[in-house]
Amino acid sequence: MSEGVDPKERRITASSVLLLIVLAALAVSITVLVKVIKLPDHKEDLTPHGPSVNRLNVPQPQKINSGHENALGYEDLAKYLKTSINTSVNPCEDFYLYTCGNFDYDSAFTMAAVESYEAKKAQINNKNYIERAPRSVKLLRHFYEKCIDARLDWTELNKDGRVVMDSINRLAAGEPGNEQSTQFPFYMLYQNEQDRGFPNKAGLAHLLGMPTASDFAPTLLTPMVDTNWKDPQGDRGFLLYIDQPNTILPYSYHKKLWKKMRVELISDVYDFTALLAQTQGIELDTQQLLKDAADIADFDHLLALSYSTDDDTRRQAERSFNPVTLKELYARFPNICWTRFTTKAMAASKRVQEAIHNDTNYNYIVMEPGKTFKLLSSLGDPSCEQ
Repeated sequence: MSEGVDPKERRITASSVLLLIVLAALAVSITVLVKVIKLPDHKEDLTPHGPSVNRLNVPQPQKINSGHENALGYEDLAKYLKTSINTSVNPCEDFYLYTCGNFDYDSAFTMAAVESYEAKKAQINNKNYIERAPRSVKLLRHFYEKCIDARLDWTELNKDGRVVMDSINRLAAGEPGNEQSTQFPFYMLYQNEQDRGFPNKAGLAHLLGMPTASDFAPTLLTPMVDTNWKDPQGDRGFLLYIDQPNTILPYSYHKKLWKKMRVELISDVYDFTALLAQTQGIELDTQQLLKDAADIADFDHLLALSYSTDDDTRRQAERSFNPVTLKELYARFPNICWTRFTTKAMAASKRVQEAIHNDTNYNYIVMEPGKTFKLLSSLGDPSCEQ
């Protein structure tokens, strides 16, 4: 480690408090297509609509009578397509512009998500349903009500960047009694803060585990509770999974669109931090801030391409089910204190902490053992890939 502030350390800390959400767009509405998925079987309801009259020689569609069971669905789909297609464009020259030239809707995913949210909202507000619902659903209703209360006072709750600053201050304060190894100042905001060097095993466990429980923030190790894929009905229906790093941008963006997305990501990180500094009355060296933002973007790119597995490979779920005990975790991945990491990550439930630590045969599921070993071996090593 150099005596100055190491860019990688800055990037690691920043990655736990910054998140960029990117949505993909589709041209055809899933919700509309569902209405017409059943093929018409009433030939008598279909009549020719006349010869083609457009210069592209596209046949006119058959007309469906209003009494047909799928008439409404076809009508909606026809309106959707008609307002999306730009028939003035030759599809042989620019098919995308022809099919989507006039598209001005939300994406199919967005439309489907909105319908899903509306259905969930109606159900969670249904008192009769909640009274008969399982305890987990009632707990979800409690969280939902708390979120509504918070939203009603959102401006006050977020005054002066309070939520983000609370996260930053928790990391800077460290664990009571172990401050020396668990204090992590946010160098990107406090540019004159003295570099404390790379953390030891206990400090790294605190840095990667604590934000997961306290702020639901993604870090370089991703713990999560999921169904026991192998034995969902057994005594241990749920297991603790340890997954690969959470990156700010999805893997596909790093692989296919990096040149464009790098510029946007640097800008987003820069603007976010500059705004946060403004709320705190902190004046930043803009050149240093720009360099830090670029370091974060490049570190995210490195995580995605060198320390993560692509989505196609990960769809083979069998390869991701790798059970190991706590003792085996220490033997295979010795560069971090696993007891402290899992304690911090599961801080919301003492019962879970006791269950996984008191049973020496408890199996953790390491989803990407090769990438996890490579990552933990590289952290803090100045000779690792930059």
